[in-house]
Amino acid sequence: MKGWFETIIWMNAHKEEGLRYSSEATKLPHAIASKAYDAEMPMFFTDGHFDLKAVEIVKNSLLEMGQIDKFPDNQDLLTEDFLN
Repeated sequence: MKGWFETIIWMNAHKEEGLRYSSEATKLPHAIASKAYDAEMPMFFTDGHFDLKAVEIVKNSLLEMGQIDKFPDNQDLLTEDFLN
C-alpha cells in the first residue's frame, strides 16, 4: 500500500511525466489523457480512507446497470481497520 500511495503522490506532482509513462500503455492522445488525468486523479487518496460519497456513486451505478439487486452495506464491503 505504501508504494501505491507514493505513486499517487508522485503522479499528482508530475502530471506531464506521468502522462508520458501512461501513454505508452494506454495509447491515448495527450489531450484525452490529460482530461482523464484531471478527472481521475482527485479520486485517488493517499491515506487509505474511502470516499463514502464515491462508494455510493459506484453502488448506484451497479444498481442502475443491473449488476446488483440491492445496495450492500458498506460494513460488508470496506474496512479501514488497518489504518488504526
